[in-house]
Amino acid sequence: MTSATVAVYAKAAGAWSKVGTDLRGAAWYVNTTSTSSSETKPGDMLLRTDTGDLWQRTESGWGTSIGNLKGATGATGPAGPQGPKGDPGTVENAVPIKGTVEGANIYLKGDGVAAPLNVYGNNVDDKRMAVLKSGSIYSNAGANTLYTVGVGDTGTDFAGGNYVLAMKNAATLPSTNPVNGVVAYAQGGVMKVRQSDGQVITIGSQPALPSAWEPEDLGLKAWAYDPAISHSVPMYCGTTPRLAAVKLNKRTSITRIVWHFGGYAGGLTSGSWAAIYNASTMVRVGNATTIETGNEPAEQHGSGGNASATALDAAVTLDPGVYYVVWRFNYNTTTGDGPMILGIENSYGGPANTFGLNNLWRYGRLATSPTTSPSPLSGIANESNRFWVALA
Repeated sequence: MTSATVAVYAKAAGAWSKVGTDLRGAAWYVNTTSTSSSETKPGDMLLRTDTGDLWQRTESGWGTSIGNLKGATGATGPAGPQGPKGDPGTVENAVPIKGTVEGANIYLKGDGVAAPLNVYGNNVDDKRMAVLKSGSIYSNAGANTLYTVGVGDTGTDFAGGNYVLAMKNAATLPSTNPVNGVVAYAQGGVMKVRQSDGQVITIGSQPALPSAWEPEDLGLKAWAYDPAISHSVPMYCGTTPRLAAVKLNKRTSITRIVWHFGGYAGGLTSGSWAAIYNASTMVRVGNATTIETGNEPAEQHGSGGNASATALDAAVTLDPGVYYVVWRFNYNTTTGDGPMILGIENSYGGPANTFGLNNLWRYGRLATSPTTSPSPLSGIANESNRFWVALA
């Protein structure tokens, strides 16, 4: 508070003496809040430094502001030069994201996600996006509205599992962005994002068609090797269970195991089977039984032979990775009733079929000969013959 007081004196008998109390003028109060009226007097002034409002005390209190010391907002000056692009910084609780493509749809999943992963975005229409949050999948129908879809429910648009984001294919790019983020959508098997600045970027774009032949070019999903790039000769595999590794680069639905028979007149007997195993866990992920009756690979009698397949007991959807295909063809080896399977060049002799540092088998056999497919897989041994196999 700032104020001035006036003291009044009178002279009597040659001496000055104070008469009454000091006379007080108007006081100024400077504050960022209102001031109590108990000690203030009518006419006192208050300046609010936070707002610039000016107040004057009346008999009944401060009342309302009588003015403001701030002037009107001036005109906006010309924009200055744009500064350098700032550091994008680090996203809190960020986790690696991996993506796979199924047809025209995209599926992304977190790598070791231990906490809920929140994904913000917009959609072309309802149920275009699903988000895993606190253990459940939600379908985002726009404006951050979340609807439960359910984990692993194959009856919904999005199969669950551990996927944290799924987007159906979109025909066109949304024209506007949501308030809090970007527009993300799938188109033609790739993921596209419109950033907040309007720029459209493509994530995980499909590579140009390679010059090498891929399994898909021949109606297959994966194979042990391209049989056209090596000297391959059909040969009997005997009744010993054989093994060949195949690699999947994307999440894939598998219904059949395929071989190329140079010749086969039929004749598998009881104890014949084929199965697919996860090469990391050795767990059986696909099984084909009764391949001697009702599920037997097709006979082949033409020159050079052709592909023959046996159906899995049930279709399986496999994540990207390496898988072992193992089969046992039980037949009369004396009369050669079994199929002659295409095999890669074997003139080296008996090569060790673990070619790297992680003990992954490219080819092999089982040390025992079970009459039904085991789970888990064990007892892989080296095999001098390397047979061709594929998945479809």
